[in-house]
Amino acid sequence: MAGLGLMVLGGCGVVPVVLLTMKGAQATETVDRILGMVLSLPALAIALSGWARRGVEARADQVSQARESLAGWVLDQWRPEELARSLGDPQPMPVQWRLTEHAVMDRSRFIMAGELSFTGRSDQIGPLVEQFRGLPHRRLVILGGPGSGKTTLAVQLLLELLATLRPGDPIPVLLSLASWDPTEWPRLHSWLAERLATDYPSLRAFGPGIARALAEQGHILPILDGLDELPLARQPEVITALNASLTEADQLVLTSRTREYGTAVAKARKVLTAAVVIESEPLSSAQAAEYLQACLPLDPDPSWVEVLDRIRDGTAEHLARVVATPLGLWLLRTAYITPCAGPCPLLTSEIARDAATMQGHLFDQLIPAVLTARPASHNPHGPFRPRRSWDSAKVRSWLTYLAWHLDRTKTRDLLWWHLARHTFTRRTLGLVVGLVAGLVAGLGVGWGVRLEVGLAAGLAAGLGTGVGAGLVAGLRRHDWLTDEPAYANLHLNHRTGMLVRDLGVGLGTGLLAGSGVGLTGGLVTGLLAGSGVGLTGGVVVGVGFGAVAGLVIGLLFDWGIGLVTGLVRGLVVGLGVTLGIGLKDALGVGLKTGLMVGLGGGLVIGLAKWMGTPSRMGWASTPRSTYKATRALTVIQICVAGLVGGLLGGLVGGLLGGLRGGPMSGLGIGLGAGIGMKIGLGVGLGVGLGVGLVIGLGQISSGAWLSYTLTSCRLAAAGKLPLRLMDFLDDAHRLGLLRTTGPTYQFRHAEFHDHLIRTSSSRTETDAQAQLEP
Repeated sequence: MAGLGLMVLGGCGVVPVVLLTMKGAQATETVDRILGMVLSLPALAIALSGWARRGVEARADQVSQARESLAGWVLDQWRPEELARSLGDPQPMPVQWRLTEHAVMDRSRFIMAGELSFTGRSDQIGPLVEQFRGLPHRRLVILGGPGSGKTTLAVQLLLELLATLRPGDPIPVLLSLASWDPTEWPRLHSWLAERLATDYPSLRAFGPGIARALAEQGHILPILDGLDELPLARQPEVITALNASLTEADQLVLTSRTREYGTAVAKARKVLTAAVVIESEPLSSAQAAEYLQACLPLDPDPSWVEVLDRIRDGTAEHLARVVATPLGLWLLRTAYITPCAGPCPLLTSEIARDAATMQGHLFDQLIPAVLTARPASHNPHGPFRPRRSWDSAKVRSWLTYLAWHLDRTKTRDLLWWHLARHTFTRRTLGLVVGLVAGLVAGLGVGWGVRLEVGLAAGLAAGLGTGVGAGLVAGLRRHDWLTDEPAYANLHLNHRTGMLVRDLGVGLGTGLLAGSGVGLTGGLVTGLLAGSGVGLTGGVVVGVGFGAVAGLVIGLLFDWGIGLVTGLVRGLVVGLGVTLGIGLKDALGVGLKTGLMVGLGGGLVIGLAKWMGTPSRMGWASTPRSTYKATRALTVIQICVAGLVGGLLGGLVGGLLGGLRGGPMSGLGIGLGAGIGMKIGLGVGLGVGLGVGLVIGLGQISSGAWLSYTLTSCRLAAAGKLPLRLMDFLDDAHRLGLLRTTGPTYQFRHAEFHDHLIRTSSSRTETDAQAQLEP
C-alpha cells in the first residue's frame, strides 16, 4: 500500500510538468487545483481514521473511568442507607439461609460441578459472598416470606461485594424491579442501561452511550429487588425475559417472596437458568431473645426480663412468632426499645390473642414511637433526625393517602413527578400552568406600557395578552404529565454565574463599541467577546477543556439556528412596518431586530441545554436531589428567558425609538409615535420580560417540577398531603418510615404499606380521597 501511494504521488507530480510543456500555464493551473483536491481526500481519510481510532481508545478509557466512578457512587449511596436501616446496629440479625426445598431451582449440574451447597447467616456476610463468588455463573435468587430480610441481605451483599471488589469484578447495583416492563424493554440490558442513566445521571458526563456500554459489556452485576411486587401477569414475563437476556457471562441477584416466585416459575414454565435459589429460615426463640437483649439500654425496664424469658420458653407464643422474622424484631425494637417504652402491653390478652393482632399493634405504635424517639433537629451531624416536627395523626393520614395512591397505580415505587399523572388530566394541567405563566407575563407587559397608557390600562392589556399567550403555551406542550425530572448536577454557584457575568460584560462592551462600528457590529462583537471571556474564564476552571468544547459547539449550533430564524422573522417584521417608515428602513429595522432576537434566542436555548448537562462531580440521584435539580433548572431557564427577553426587548425599543428623530425621540414597539428613548426602553423591557417568560415556558427541559408544584398545592388544599411534601417525605425517610432506591421512595416495609390500607377507617372514606384523581 505504501508503494502504491508513492507511485500515485509521483504520477501526480509528473502530470503538471507534462501539461506545462504541452498545454501552457492556464491548463496546468486548472489541473493542479483538481489534483490538489484529489490528494487532499486521502489526507482527510487518514485524519478521520486517526480521529476514529482515538475515539475508540477514548471510549474504552471512558468506560473504565465511568466504571470506577460508579463503584464509588454506589458505595456512597448505600452506606447512608445501611445506617438509616440500622443493619449493623448493634449487629446484623442472625438470619439463616439455606438452599430452597421447593422445585424452583435449575438442575445442580447446570449450576456448578460437584455437590451443590450454599448456606450462611446474615450476620456473617463474608462467607456468603465468597460462596457467591465461587459459583461459575454467579446467579442467586433470594426467597423468603414477608419481612424475612430478603432486601436486607441484598443490601449486605452489595456492600460486601463493593468493599472487597476485585479487578474485573462487575459493579453491583441494586435496582427495584417495579419499573421493568418486558413489553417495553424485552432485554434486561436495555432496561438496565435506562436505569443506570436515570439513577446515576453523572454517567452521561463520560460520553453518550456510557450507561449502555456498561450494561452490555458485563460491567454491572444487577441486584433486582422485588419480583413479587410486580403485577401478577408481569412476573412470569420477567422470568422469561431474564432467561432470554442472560449470556453465559452475565451475573444476577434476584429477590422475591417464595410463593410468588413459585407461581411465576410455574407460569413461565422455566426456572431461572443456572441460578442458586436460597431461602430464609425463621429465627429461633433463643436467637430473637438474644438479639433483643443486645438492643436494650444499659438500664432497661425490669419488665423486659419477663418478656424475654417468655419468648425463650415459648409461653408468649404469638409474640415469639412475630419476632421470628426480621420485620417483627425491627418493629418490636423500634416501637418499644428505642423510645424506652415498657413492654407490659405486649403480654395483655387483647394484644396477644394472635400473631396478626400483635403485629398490627406494633405497626400502630410505629409512627408515634419514631416521632418520640427522634425529635426534630437541624444539627447536620444528626442525619437520621427529622428537620421538622410533625403531628402523629397527620403523618399517618398522609402516609395512608400515599399508600392508597400507590395501590391504585399498582406499584410500590413513589416517584414525586408521577403525582400529577393521577391528579390532573393533561389538558387541565396545561390550562393551569399556562394561566399562571400568563398572569406573570401579563404583569410584566402591563408594567412596561404603564408610562404610555396608564397603569390600569397597561395591566388590563398586559393580562389579556399574557393570559392568552400563556394558555396557548401551556396547551401546546403535550408532555406535562410524562416529563421526567432533570437529572442534572448543576454547579450554578460557579460556572453558570461566571458565564452569565462575562457574557454581560461582553454585551456591555459591544454596546459601547456601537458608537464606532455601528450598533449591530458592536453587539455581535460584544456577544462573541463576552462568550469567549465567559467560556475561558467562567467554565474552564469548573469543567475542563472537554466540557468547554461541547459548550462552544452547542452554542454555535444554537446561535446558527437562532440567526437563520431571526433573519427570517426580521424580514417579516420589516415588511410589516413598511407603510410607516419605508421599505429600506423597515427591512433594516427588521433585520437588526431579528438578528438580536435570533442570537438571543439561540443563546437562551444553548445555555439551557448546557445547564442541564450532568457533571462528573455528581453521584447517584436521590428523590430530593432530582427534585432540587429540576426546580433549579426550571427556574433558571425561565428566568434566563425572561431576562434575555427583557434585555433584547429594551434594546429593540431603544433601537426603534432612534430611527426617525434620533435616539432621544424614538418610537415605542408598535406604538407608532415619538415617546422617547426612556419610555421605549421601559416598554421594551416590560414586553420583552413578559414574552420571554412565556417563551421560556416552552423551552424548559422538564415540566415535572411545575406539574408537581401545582399538584402538591391542590392536594394540600384538599388536606390529603402537606404543602411541603418533599420536606415531609425527606423526614419520613430520616425517621425510617420510608426508604430510597435511586430517585424512588418506597415504604420501609411492604407490610407497613399494606397495614395502612387495611386499617384505614373505611374503604369509602379512602376512596373519597381519590375524587381528586382524573
